[in-house]
Amino acid sequence: MLCVGLVFFLAGVAVLIQGLGRANDQGELPAGAPPWMRALQYMLVGVIFAAFATIASWIAFGPGERAFSGSLGLLGGQISAVIGRALFGLSAIAPWLCTLGLAVAGARKIMRRSMGGPA
Repeated sequence: MLCVGLVFFLAGVAVLIQGLGRANDQGELPAGAPPWMRALQYMLVGVIFAAFATIASWIAFGPGERAFSGSLGLLGGQISAVIGRALFGLSAIAPWLCTLGLAVAGARKIMRRSMGGPA
């Protein structure tokens, strides 16, 4: 539950940062925005992705029993705990990769700006 609340709280902070920084329609802050604001923006989005990944990872690999309901569509049959955990484990990969990619891209952009290069 903590990660879910964290996602909503940080999303609100991210919207506040974009509003205060006068971000454009794509969410990019203007060139004159303070470096701390840009770094905070990347950090917030990275933590949000990591929280999503943590939720899926906990469902897949955390202790305790899990109850899943539903069917597999064309394949028929009910979803077992093993299949449910496996699907959540696979779905955790994308947000972890997004977190890693965002961290690398954000660090590169911040480093280029601090050295006076184009973003």
